[in-house]
Amino acid sequence: PPMPQWTMDQLPAVIWSFFATFLRYLGELLLPLRPDLYIQNPLRSSPLDPMVLIGAAAFAALAWGAWCLRRSHPGVTMAIVFFLLSFGPLSNLVRISGPADMGAPMAERFLYIPSLAFTAVVGWLGAGLLIRRPAAAMLTIRVATAAIALLCVALSWSGSRLWATEASLFETMTQQVPDAPLPVFLWGTVACRD
Repeated sequence: PPMPQWTMDQLPAVIWSFFATFLRYLGELLLPLRPDLYIQNPLRSSPLDPMVLIGAAAFAALAWGAWCLRRSHPGVTMAIVFFLLSFGPLSNLVRISGPADMGAPMAERFLYIPSLAFTAVVGWLGAGLLIRRPAAAMLTIRVATAAIALLCVALSWSGSRLWATEASLFETMTQQVPDAPLPVFLWGTVACRD
């Protein structure tokens, strides 16, 4: 059966939750240290929730930055605007399927499109360093690129072990969120089958 849509009573919580979700996704882009296999993202009932306030401030800061750079760096402005707009489908205004305990559904794979704009902005920052101080910046960029590449390889390597078998995947999922019924059910199903 289709997932029931949000009611008008829930709409303010969905809007507040968008900013909290935006903050969590921003954290995933900046520090992707641990794969979240089952993300619980409860609806936020108050605009004064710290996650909502910080997420709204981050969103507003990026929008303000795009506005300030619109004449001097229109390409960067486009990347920032694209980045912010790419979160529209992730706003959960149109509810997508997911277990009730998940709240507003989230998944790391939803970041594929926003990560394109994020990478463009990071590239622009690196290019800005090259223009100002070519020799020093080149070494900094090479070291940073190598460090980021090594970190990504290490994270991918450790994350791929989670996906080695269904049992390891669902066991890890239940360890991350022991109160979620779906991962426990899936782990039990795999355990009974094996």
